[in-house]
Amino acid sequence: MTGQLLLFGHNYVALVVLLGVLGGGLGLGFNALVHTLTQTAPQEWAADISALLNTSTEVAAALGISVFGGLYLVLASSGDPSSAVRALAVVAAALALTALAAALAGHRSTR
Repeated sequence: MTGQLLLFGHNYVALVVLLGVLGGGLGLGFNALVHTLTQTAPQEWAADISALLNTSTEVAAALGISVFGGLYLVLASSGDPSSAVRALAVVAAALALTALAAALAGHRSTR
């Protein structure tokens, strides 16, 4: 078992990779959004941009927790550890795909 990530007796390297892709996608997408907003807007709109950025971040966080948390709770409803881990893997994949779609949409909108 040397060199494997074990969780509840299973190898979950794919889960770690998905979580890494998720984090990378979120970081790339958010930084591109902030850069685009701050570089293209007039300086007198700085307060509006700050409010929009902070408010949209809070709303997105609340929406993400409710949607993806709800998905996790539905998938892990049986209560055994293996279904909880599978549910986490599915939710991580869904988050990664959502982050990728957001990054692509952000890139496309700046063209």
